[in-house]
Amino acid sequence: QEQPRTAAPISDVTRKAPRWQVDPAQQNILDHAYSINEFPNAAVRAQLAQAVNVLPVQVQVWFQNRRQRERKLAKQDTNIDDGIVLSNLDEMAGDEENIDRLKLKHSGCSDLLESASLSSSAKEVLQDD
Repeated sequence: QEQPRTAAPISDVTRKAPRWQVDPAQQNILDHAYSINEFPNAAVRAQLAQAVNVLPVQVQVWFQNRRQRERKLAKQDTNIDDGIVLSNLDEMAGDEENIDRLKLKHSGCSDLLESASLSSSAKEVLQDD
C-alpha cells in the first residue's frame, strides 16, 4: 500500500533567508552585474551568490529591489518634471508660443491639472485644444 504523504513542518517551509547587509565589495560586484543585465537567469544568480557568499534567493531579491528602486526614481523624476511645467505655467500665461510647446510636450498631464493650483487662465490655455 502507498503511504500518505505528510506535509513538511511549517517552520521548514516558511524559513526565510537571513537579512543581509551588503558591504561595498559585494555592492560593486552586484552593481556591475546589474549594469550588464537587469534580469539575470538562475545560473548567473547562482554564480553571483557564490561570489558574494550569500544564497541565490538573496541575490534574486537584491535584483528585484534594485529594479524597483530604479522604477521609483524614474517616476520621481517624471513627477518633478511635471511639477516644474505646472509651476511655470502661471509665469508664462501670456506667452502663447511657449504654452503651445508645453501642451505638445506634456499632453498627458491633464489629470494633474485638476489637482494643481494654477491660475484659471493657465488652466484654460492647457485645456483648450
